[in-house]
Amino acid sequence: MASGEARTFRPAVPDICREILAEHIEHTVDLLLERSRVLAEAVAAGRTAVVGLSYRLADDSAQPVALRVDPDPSRVLVLSPAPIGGSGL
Repeated sequence: MASGEARTFRPAVPDICREILAEHIEHTVDLLLERSRVLAEAVAAGRTAVVGLSYRLADDSAQPVALRVDPDPSRVLVLSPAPIGGSGL
């Protein structure tokens, strides 16, 4: 490494942290539906969906974690993971 060159430190995120974050997102999405009758009815009627995302600031990407949609599979929109920037989510 040359003199004056900056080093970037990126600690590894343990799997347990990812699991805790995913559980928190799932719980939050469920709470939204439990506490908002209007939102729950809109999801049940197929007018909207609730998507919980995990966002990574380091690489500007979002990963869907929790998806609550109308139970009718003919009206379900499938989201695939994509970066937020540009043409992403």
